[in-house]
Amino acid sequence: MKKRFVERPWFPFWADKWIFGSMRIECTLEERAIWIDLLAFASKDDGYIRANETTPYLIQQLVGMLLIPEDKLKPAIKKFIKLDKLEEPISGIYRIATWEKYQLSESYNRVQKHRKKKKGGKPLQCNENGVTISYHNKLKHNKLNESKVKGIKAKVIDYFNETTKQKRSYTCDETNKLINGRLKEGKTLKDFKHVIDTKTAQWLDDSKMRKFLRPSTLFRQGNFEDYLNEPYGDSKKEETQAMDERHEKAMEERK
Repeated sequence: MKKRFVERPWFPFWADKWIFGSMRIECTLEERAIWIDLLAFASKDDGYIRANETTPYLIQQLVGMLLIPEDKLKPAIKKFIKLDKLEEPISGIYRIATWEKYQLSESYNRVQKHRKKKKGGKPLQCNENGVTISYHNKLKHNKLNESKVKGIKAKVIDYFNETTKQKRSYTCDETNKLINGRLKEGKTLKDFKHVIDTKTAQWLDDSKMRKFLRPSTLFRQGNFEDYLNEPYGDSKKEETQAMDERHEKAMEERK
């Protein structure tokens, strides 16, 4: 006896074929939504929509499982059959006529088969959501980096506000963009503090230059590099910064 369901947790969904394919032209927005539901449901049984090999679902059952009104589902199914998108090999049993197009390409399958045969070679491993493990780990790594960058940005703005006696927002797009740009160049929190300290010492008490004591001036690419190379002679301030950095490093090591 054959297994009732294939139980695939995912299936390939080719973006270009969906965006530029005939379904977008021939079907309404509502019908396209129903089609996606049918594809997802059919992935559980190798392209079929049925209770088992010989028994169809009643239309009321499909309505209940897919949460689609009957007056929307029935005409959509008829239209998909007319457009040769859906087959009905047995009355009430449906199959996605183009199911093979939603599978991985032959070249991909050949590569995977070859990797299995190679000594020590392994096919791509996927997690329960069908995402390859390596890609999943990459996403996880990116999220950790995003969290770290967000923390650095907050510290930069906090330090800027504290040093210049201003109240710059954490949500200012321009400020965040400038900080992101410098971080991508490899600049550190220490670099930001140096620039902030240097220009605050020079400009805070200067009525003409005070207005330039702002993120859009200090953190701009060309300016930042120049200011970073200016010496700041307050040894006490530098000593305090060094202590702060040692404290932050110790906190990071504990995590």
